[in-house]
Amino acid sequence: MQTTATPVDDGHTYRLNGGKRYITNGGIADVLTVMARTPDPAGGDSKVTAFLVTPDMPASRSSAARARPTLTAACTCA
Repeated sequence: MQTTATPVDDGHTYRLNGGKRYITNGGIADVLTVMARTPDPAGGDSKVTAFLVTPDMPASRSSAARARPTLTAACTCA
């Protein structure tokens, strides 16, 4: 996993760095779940944390849906 989350100075938010290539129904979803590595405050190994991201958040972006003839049940965005 290459996406990382680093705490922002306010202590209440994180900055996500990385990306996801495909998220099924991502172009029409109101909320996305993004998994990212977070630092351990005690200095140990990083942990994996789930973040809820909405499309209206700063720097959140989604490209147009791509046609995928083999996948007709869901919209897949790149």
